[in-house]
Amino acid sequence: MIEKTQFSTLRSADTNRKVIAAAREAFLRDGFGGTSMDDLASAAKVARRTLYNQFGSKENLFRAVVTDMWGRIDPAELIEEAAAGKGPKEGLQAIGLALASHWASPTVIAFLRLAIVEGERFPELPRSFYKYGKEPIVLAVQAYLERMVQDNVLYIEDTLIATQQFIGMLNEPLLWMRLIDTDSNVDAARCADIANRAVRLFFAGYGAKT
Repeated sequence: MIEKTQFSTLRSADTNRKVIAAAREAFLRDGFGGTSMDDLASAAKVARRTLYNQFGSKENLFRAVVTDMWGRIDPAELIEEAAAGKGPKEGLQAIGLALASHWASPTVIAFLRLAIVEGERFPELPRSFYKYGKEPIVLAVQAYLERMVQDNVLYIEDTLIATQQFIGMLNEPLLWMRLIDTDSNVDAARCADIANRAVRLFFAGYGAKT
């Protein structure tokens, strides 16, 4: 039997999911500046007071949407899975494939485009997209590379730059060109191919010389 407090928590979580989903659609349709808290409350079918109680502001709700989108990739789980029973190349390939698959989503691309376009009026948007979305992944990948350096698998002087370079090899074909070409889609085979090539190039440059 579910206790009253548990039911309240479950109901609150369900409301949050509904609000985040409605906010994501509203932001993409009308833009951040063109969407009010009243609009969001109406779209989510909740009271305006509930919206403020749960999120506090439209900026916080934007962060929640970003966190939810990136939440499909849990940094800790990503690294744990990459290290579990896999060789170094296979582990990095698993990380690359997870990131490539994430960027393959048209919704993620559209939301990044929104953050860039409206970033001049609302500088918090691109900062939030990075801080609450990409940064935890960058730090997790960096930690994984540092582990491989300690194991003498890779030779890297600056693991942050190396992390950015690895992610950059995924971003160029999967992200930046698709920000311009809105009709460009990427399938699973293409994601796997891009991840494989990125890993081969990365190990060619940073693989420890024996």
